[in-house]
Amino acid sequence: VREVRAQPRVEKPEPKRVINETKDGVCGRYATTGWHQPGVYTAVLTPKQSPNKKGWRWQECARECARRKPDECEYWTLQLKQDRNCLLLVNRGGYTDSGGHIEGHRDLDCLDGKTWSEKSEVGGQEKNSTKR
Repeated sequence: VREVRAQPRVEKPEPKRVINETKDGVCGRYATTGWHQPGVYTAVLTPKQSPNKKGWRWQECARECARRKPDECEYWTLQLKQDRNCLLLVNRGGYTDSGGHIEGHRDLDCLDGKTWSEKSEVGGQEKNSTKR
């Protein structure tokens, strides 16, 4: 019997610019838990740079991306399994379904930090939450 190891699923690269410049009132994130291969890291924000100095939350990472110019951040990735670094990136490449990450595109609705989209890791169902 020959053992076959599963390889991470890599999807075809999506369009390089995925930026939500229209405000719909909801700060969004992707429903996936993997990561996209970067063209360029524009910033690696460590836990000590986070608001609580312990680690980033996805909403905070999304806000950091939205604060930057489009050529400084097209999308963001929060590493959950490692140090909870917030990565700001441009030129998104192929997808690796490895788990342990939260990602989203640059979304101006993330600037206010009041409402965000939470999608379950299973099924991708969306609910809106309001931060109070």
